[in-house]
Amino acid sequence: MPALKFNPTALRRARNERGLGLRRLAAQTGRSPAVICKYELGYCVPSAVALAELAHALATPMDAFFERVEVGE
Repeated sequence: MPALKFNPTALRRARNERGLGLRRLAAQTGRSPAVICKYELGYCVPSAVALAELAHALATPMDAFFERVEVGE
């Protein structure tokens, strides 16, 4: 059964493609650079609200931050 999983690499890639530093993205989303870094390293998963703000700041659809994984039944 397929499921969606947050992909921290996709967040970092989107930020880098837009030439944004951690501090700039943090300021645009109201989060600290440390929190953005934790998202990008996969230490924590952003909430739905945080994901929406990240997607808006990066002009990227929210689903770009997810990957499909198979989950056993």
